[in-house]
Order: sequence, then C-alpha cells, then structure tokens
Amino acid sequence: GENFWRLRIGVGQPKEKNNNNEHEVLISHVLGKISSQEAQILRMSQTAAFCVLSLSELFHMIGMTSIRKSFIHNFKSKNWLLWLSFGLGVALQVGVVMIPGVNGFFSCASLDWAHWGYIFALSAAPLVVHEIVALILYIKKVAKRSQEPIQ
Repeated sequence: GENFWRLRIGVGQPKEKNNNNEHEVLISHVLGKISSQEAQILRMSQTAAFCVLSLSELFHMIGMTSIRKSFIHNFKSKNWLLWLSFGLGVALQVGVVMIPGVNGFFSCASLDWAHWGYIFALSAAPLVVHEIVALILYIKKVAKRSQEPIQ
C-alpha cells in the first residue's frame, strides 16, 4: 500500500523491493518506470492516434457534404469554404504536432514523413467508406432505372 503511493506521487523509492510481487512490477511499469525509448514510442503512438482521430473528422466532413454523391461533386460546386476549412484544419493539426513548443504544450511527439503517410492513409478511411457507399447507391439507382419500362 505505502509503496504504491510513494511511486504514485513520486516521493522517494519503495521501502523494499519484492520481485516476486507481480502487482508492484505492473504498477511501477504503469506509473512511469519504463525506459526512455519505450516512453518515446508511447508518445509517438499517442500523437499518431490523436492525428488520425482529428484528421479523419476532416475527411468525414468532405464525404458528408453529399450522402448520395461522390465527393468529386464538391469540385463542381466550387465550395471553396469547405476546402479552405479542410486545409486550415490540416495545417493546424500539423502545426500542433510539428512546431516545437506547441507540441510540448499538447504533449505531442514530432513525427516523420512515414508516420504522416500512415496517418493520412488511415484518416482517409471514412472518405473511402463513403465513396464505396455512394458507388453502391449509384449502381442500385442505375439498375432500378434499367428495370423500369420505357415510356
């Protein structure tokens, strides 16, 4: 009990180490007794998850401008505010992660180009799903039209 709280609040070391007690080993791992390399991997993983979550919302915004049509129709309508907000959202997200000081404030790790590639690929998943649904709806619409008698 007392050893747990000493580790939890960071006051000193536990009075006695008992390597046979698996709970103390687990608690010390959870409370920060991990290597600096593991801590860096954890911070990068959390940052990547944060980026995927926020950027996937932006891709979802593009897809949901029209439920039944492809997002390509957004180019025809020249909805420049949509594209401006998408670009601004991406720029802000990249800034939060890549600008020193800002990323420290948000507890983010700076990511390399490979990580950003994975992040954008995963973030585009809502848009890909939307395009598949729009294609299925289009195929059903065409099939229904072809079955109607010609007047």
